[in-house]
Amino acid sequence: MKQREIKFRAWNAVHKIMRQVDQITLNDAIWDLSKGYGVSIPFMSHVILMQFTGLHDKDGKEIYEGDVCDGHSDGYGKIEWTDFDGGYSYVFSDGNDIGIWEVLKEVTVIGNIYQNPELLEPAKEGGVKP
Repeated sequence: MKQREIKFRAWNAVHKIMRQVDQITLNDAIWDLSKGYGVSIPFMSHVILMQFTGLHDKDGKEIYEGDVCDGHSDGYGKIEWTDFDGGYSYVFSDGNDIGIWEVLKEVTVIGNIYQNPELLEPAKEGGVKP
């Protein structure tokens, strides 16, 4: 049986940067080893972790919590964990949601809620989503 790869990325809300997280230590620091060296980033309230869902969009791109996707006939959606269903959901801007498995073969990751919050804003009258 193939195990799901456990990975995270982190959004630093102060510096407005997204980083891959290669290791989370027990002393509450994140080590960024993506550049071949370790840099300790204090694990504070401005650092938001997002977990890899273990799934890929229709183009093969990894899907993380907080990603914004397009391609579903009912519109854009963001990926969220739901305790109710015990899995990831595709949440539309109106708050309705469906299981991620129902849209997986249709959607493409186009951004995330931190770097591209405008993607989930309602379209202007007569306008088109960005």
